[in-house]
Amino acid sequence: MTRFLYEAKQLSEKDGAQTPLSLEYYILGSQTRNENINISIFGMEIVKTQCLNGIEYTEAKAIREICATEKLIFEVARILSENTVTPICLEEVLNDIIAMAACTVSEEKTTA
Repeated sequence: MTRFLYEAKQLSEKDGAQTPLSLEYYILGSQTRNENINISIFGMEIVKTQCLNGIEYTEAKAIREICATEKLIFEVARILSENTVTPICLEEVLNDIIAMAACTVSEEKTTA
């Protein structure tokens, strides 16, 4: 499995955070084999680090199998980082992204 740092963000009170925190967005990659064909599978991981009362807390969430194309996973990473998605919301936001993509594909098929 590979892990690639897509973007790291530092948020402060000016950005609306209650206490300063950092977010790291990682693209995950792995290979699987299906009927003698190697297939690349991509996922995302978000790591949130925050210091409260002198104690550093880390929260992380990874979803390892989102799609099979680099182009799509980079678009997902862009959406997540631009919208400052935290680990606790990762799964819900991914479900929304997938639902929107499915609607777009469905609309394209009906207009064709």
